[in-house]
Amino acid sequence: MTNPTEPTSNATRRIRWGIVGCGDIVKKRVARAIIDHANCQLQGAHQRDQKGLAEFCASFRVLKGYSTFEKMLQNPDIDALYIATPVASHAAQTVAGLEYGKHVLVEKPMAMTVAECDSMIDAAEVHGRRLGVAYYRRFYPHVERIRQAIDSNQLGKLLTIYAQTGNGFPYTEAEERGWRLDPALGGGGPLMDIGSHRLDLMNALAGTPQSVTALCSNPGTEYGVESCASVVVAYPHGVQGVLQCYFSAEHIPDELIVTGSRGRVVAKPLNSGQLVWEIDGQTHEENLPVNPNLHAPLIEDFVRSLLEETPPRITGQDGRVVNAMIQTAYDASRLMRQSRADFIS
Repeated sequence: MTNPTEPTSNATRRIRWGIVGCGDIVKKRVARAIIDHANCQLQGAHQRDQKGLAEFCASFRVLKGYSTFEKMLQNPDIDALYIATPVASHAAQTVAGLEYGKHVLVEKPMAMTVAECDSMIDAAEVHGRRLGVAYYRRFYPHVERIRQAIDSNQLGKLLTIYAQTGNGFPYTEAEERGWRLDPALGGGGPLMDIGSHRLDLMNALAGTPQSVTALCSNPGTEYGVESCASVVVAYPHGVQGVLQCYFSAEHIPDELIVTGSRGRVVAKPLNSGQLVWEIDGQTHEENLPVNPNLHAPLIEDFVRSLLEETPPRITGQDGRVVNAMIQTAYDASRLMRQSRADFIS
């Protein structure tokens, strides 16, 4: 381990960021969320593609582009890293960043395995740095409204949380996001990529998962990962979570439905902030708009955690729980497929 940087003084009231991986999500939201924050500065960026790195730095006025991750880590003027590389790189890059004294906010899912998550959590504790995971949908105002409704028994006894989501376009490995089709880089298909967000929301609303079962398959595709995943989660007090997620499925409504003994609330599409309440035979609508930059509240929360020296809202432990659920789901799916001969023999 190289000598770590000294902790940044809170008196500066400024967090200097380095971005690792300048792909789609960073260009769409993350870089702008950092630039627009009064207490942030976009100090540096690293990407292996040097042409793409130069274009990114010019577009977002990044102070310095780094040809190697190691060179970025050696810069004492960087306080925090946003890691947005393929999942297979998350653990090694996060641990290295923490060892160099950087705080780390890592994209979801947190890592490839639970063991990798543990290594990241341990490194943050050993080196006294903050570790957060980018499950930004927890910050949606309408999700918080649903949580309040559950806590106040507005829906009656909570019964189920159902989520459905899909990406309708067919990925190709040649595309920038094509690594999601390679299990060695992404760890899985839609369950890892988009389903992980919904599992985290279920945990935020229903509590600690008790058990997970699933069936994953790739009907009609030749992907190396599943294109269709169905997951059932058992939560405390008999509450059930159900997730269905897809790659290459057209017109899938991105929806979250929370059902209780008095009725239900529907968020559809999930990113819109629109809620339809159906309670005691009455229906009404509510609109709680999300931030135009969906990542801005996530960055705001992580910056607050650094300046106030408190944990971020979505911790490494939260990310680990989601990874454990996904790992269990894949294991359960393999066992289910292996036993199907029992039904058809």
